[in-house]
Amino acid sequence: MATVKLDPAKGIQIPNLTTTERNAISSPETGAIIWNTTTSEINQYNGSAWEITYTDTSVAGITSSADATAITIDSNEQVGIANTSPNSYDAEAKNLVVGSGTGHQGITIVAGTSSKSKIHFADGTGSAAYQGMLHYDHSNDRFTMATATADRIKIDSDGIKFGSDTAAANALDDYEEGTWTPTLGPGSGQSYASQVGTYTKVGNVVHCWVDLTLSARGSITGSARILGLPFTPVSSPGIKPGSFICQNLNIPSGHKFTAGVYAANAFLYIWEEDVPPNGGVSQPGGEAKFTNNSAMWGSFSYIAS
Repeated sequence: MATVKLDPAKGIQIPNLTTTERNAISSPETGAIIWNTTTSEINQYNGSAWEITYTDTSVAGITSSADATAITIDSNEQVGIANTSPNSYDAEAKNLVVGSGTGHQGITIVAGTSSKSKIHFADGTGSAAYQGMLHYDHSNDRFTMATATADRIKIDSDGIKFGSDTAAANALDDYEEGTWTPTLGPGSGQSYASQVGTYTKVGNVVHCWVDLTLSARGSITGSARILGLPFTPVSSPGIKPGSFICQNLNIPSGHKFTAGVYAANAFLYIWEEDVPPNGGVSQPGGEAKFTNNSAMWGSFSYIAS
């Protein structure tokens, strides 16, 4: 076997052998290293066979087509993982393809700002419909989630749309939870033992809850109402009644108080309701109907403007 050369000016030179010469070595030592002049690679003997320990990859592409985990970089600098032809199955210039076959299987990335610039996460085979996948389309700024048969959810600048719906008016564009501060009025001098308001807003539908208990009724000017709604209602439909329980109110036996949103006013009108056969409702005026420990608990919903 050739000897190792050491030249401080030139470095270390391990034995230089052709593949034929390497294979002709009788009983090579485990761990033996040679420079293969046939393939320009370092070879090491692992105890039973020679294997490559280094190869020069500074070439136009990296290809291992026989391996199921091959990585291919083609002449357009497009990358294929488990796909030796990143741009082989349609006209879009892929920047990254993971998976193979017709249709968008695995992951496909098309970079840029054109209408073709998309990201596909798919297991389907329909390259036209992009079904059975997650799909981001740069040109429409839209993210789509689909099953094998149809689109299920789209997210775009309008909000969230379901199924095949594309109408902006039908998009779910808001969800929030919060608090508001209910007050009894209009007037002055009221104080509260409990003054709690919460809401959940889904799209333009507002669901509210209120817990209002007085410790001093103060003075009320005109018709009583609960002020402080978190969002202004639409003007139509008119009355949106709620469900309320009231306590310690100066009202006749059999009467009850209720409240509801009216038109585009950001407050609840309070009504005094008579029982059949008299029926009818009226708006209570002034503080005479309320005591220093009157309480109203309830919930209601309305459409925000």
